[in-house]
Amino acid sequence: MKIKLNINAKMILYIVLTSFVIYAISIGFISIKTKNNTYNDLIKLVDSYALEYANITKNNFVAYSNATKSFAQIFKDYENIPENQRRKIFIAQMKNILEKNDDFLSIWSIWEPYSIDTHDSLYVNSQASTFIGNFTPTFYRNKKEILLRYNITDTTESLLFSNKKYAIPKTTRTETILNPDYYSWDTKKISLKTSIVAPIINNNSFLGVIGIDFQLISVQNILNNLNPLKNSQVLLISNNGHFVNNQNKKLINEHFDKLFPDTINNIIISEKIPKGKTFSFFYKNPYTGQAEYYSFAPVFICNTESPWYISVIVPEKVLLKKANTHLIISLIIGIAGLILLIVIIWFIAQTISKPLIKNINLLNKLAKGNLKDVEKIPEKSKDEIGEITRSVNTLLEGLRSTSEFAKQIGSGNLNAEFQLLSKNDALGISLLEMKKNLQHTEEERIKNKEKDDKQNETTQEITKFGDILRKNNNDIEKLSYDILENLLKYLDATLGTLFIINDTDLENIKYELKAAIAFNRGKLIEKDFLIGEGLVGRCANEKITIYITDVPVEFVNFTSGLKDETPRNLLLVPLKLNDEVFGVIELISFNFFENYQIEFIEKVGENIASTLSSVKINQQTTKLLGQAQEQGEQLSSQEEEMRQNIEEMQATQEEAAKRESKTKSTLDSINSISYVAEYDINGDLININDNYLNLLSVAREQIIGKNYKNVDFFIKDKTENATKFWNELKNGIKKQKVDVIKSRTKQILLASSYTPVVNQDGDIQKILNIAIKITE
Repeated sequence: MKIKLNINAKMILYIVLTSFVIYAISIGFISIKTKNNTYNDLIKLVDSYALEYANITKNNFVAYSNATKSFAQIFKDYENIPENQRRKIFIAQMKNILEKNDDFLSIWSIWEPYSIDTHDSLYVNSQASTFIGNFTPTFYRNKKEILLRYNITDTTESLLFSNKKYAIPKTTRTETILNPDYYSWDTKKISLKTSIVAPIINNNSFLGVIGIDFQLISVQNILNNLNPLKNSQVLLISNNGHFVNNQNKKLINEHFDKLFPDTINNIIISEKIPKGKTFSFFYKNPYTGQAEYYSFAPVFICNTESPWYISVIVPEKVLLKKANTHLIISLIIGIAGLILLIVIIWFIAQTISKPLIKNINLLNKLAKGNLKDVEKIPEKSKDEIGEITRSVNTLLEGLRSTSEFAKQIGSGNLNAEFQLLSKNDALGISLLEMKKNLQHTEEERIKNKEKDDKQNETTQEITKFGDILRKNNNDIEKLSYDILENLLKYLDATLGTLFIINDTDLENIKYELKAAIAFNRGKLIEKDFLIGEGLVGRCANEKITIYITDVPVEFVNFTSGLKDETPRNLLLVPLKLNDEVFGVIELISFNFFENYQIEFIEKVGENIASTLSSVKINQQTTKLLGQAQEQGEQLSSQEEEMRQNIEEMQATQEEAAKRESKTKSTLDSINSISYVAEYDINGDLININDNYLNLLSVAREQIIGKNYKNVDFFIKDKTENATKFWNELKNGIKKQKVDVIKSRTKQILLASSYTPVVNQDGDIQKILNIAIKITE
């Protein structure tokens, strides 16, 4: 059963119910969205803390990194110190550095053999009386004392194999940070420390390394005091996956696998940390049993490829608690707003429904066409409801006035007056338009008849001109005269001229006069126009119709080329097809040219241009056929001459092939018994044969591109002037000399010939070196 409700009940029911549903959905959505946003914002906040703490940690290591690089720069200037004083001075400098830096635990260095001095006796342990390899002094703190210790090592090869603090800087040639370890000179663990090591390099030669050891307790204290969120903690993790600090002290300097299972541990160590990117994940802590959010940010220290990492850990329940708090607040505010909305809607419904019912009753009567037995509604309020009442009363008066006006129009009184209710009175405007339409119907009918007559006449004339164009399309002069004669008759014009383009000379294109008629008589006038010259040239250049009225007589005579007195209305129409102008029609008349006449000439102009284009193409085709025949005869003569030339070329090529075969055989013989190399004019090696490579015991890529002066396989004569030697070769002088090559067991003597090789222009292209062994 359908329940009938009045407007008041509907407004309260529908609006309140709809508002309740929409408001409840909106509040629910907003609350959940707010909770999720808060949760996500907290995660982003944790990630930002991780990045911030990573920068703080990096800044704590910058001073140590800069200090190590500075010490390496100081120690590389060893050449200015007497050789027998170098070790003593370096040891004194190292001790002085450790004394002035209380936060350093130790300073140490490892030197390459024969790097700072060359005497073997300096590398012999005075106590052991044996060769001990690298010079490795170390100063370290033992309580309040600073002690010196020499680490006994073997060879550089053993250091590279077993000692990362020496091998890594030597390999990478950059400073590096070592994995953390406990600082101790006995069996007791004192504190967690790390080392920053820098290579000592002079003139691109590796001399050794210098390193400093420092405690990590200051960094640990800073990170342990950070508490971005409740129950959170901040961890520092080295690039080998060991904890530098942890609230659980048992995990300090322990590996990831103490906290994470193998799957997560492997992902972090093998995939995440080497890439140096930020990453995060949720994980249930096996020690606390709680789900926690882990955010990792890289700490790039020195130039190590695999960075250390800062990890901020926050329990998931802390994140959820803050998000749920925002959710509860949003729900409370939403419910309070919904109650207030229901009260306001009920009050508004009461205020609106009563006057609306009165207006509805009046509109129901108007809808049934009842205009007589209807009274106006009293206007009491000035708000929107009052405006509705006034509009309904105005509608009643307007319908009565419109009804009376429609009656008079229907009775045939087209002069009846009517006052519009407003400028937007659609019904009244329609009635007035109907009145105007009835008054102008007859006038439009007459105009349309005249237009149709003119259109039919135009169509007939176009058909007539089509016949003219088809009959005389091979005789330009006859065609031009017929076109002009019929145009003058059709338009009742007095004078006319027709100009056609002559583009045989592309540098002097002009429009030639082909026909002229004055006062119904043919008249020959010698006059041509260039593009842009006069009105004819302008019409052709701009490709537009020119219509001038009341033109001065002398101006028309001058620009049109007519010598007699002319009327004052001048029309010039370009004959164009596909935007290309083939000619210009000039007409002069005592009468004004109507728009339809100008449009007719333009249409006919397209047909004339098409015919002229066809005639032009036919003429060009005939001319090209003649040229083609003439060229065919020339080609026959040239073909015989070319055949003879080809036979001569074949004979020449056979002779060249024989010479090339002999040259290749000679070169192969030289390559098989000699040592051959090629240099550019600057002395850079660009090619070398296999015999030479085998003699030098090197690979091709190791020597190609090296300069003769810098090739260390040759023993240079101190008296030899390499610059003068190569300058003479550049000047085209052939040189011979004996080259001495060092090998592992003996020296090899080569008798070498250096010959400049020139190109076709006489310029020296390269230097050819051919050598034979003369050691025996």
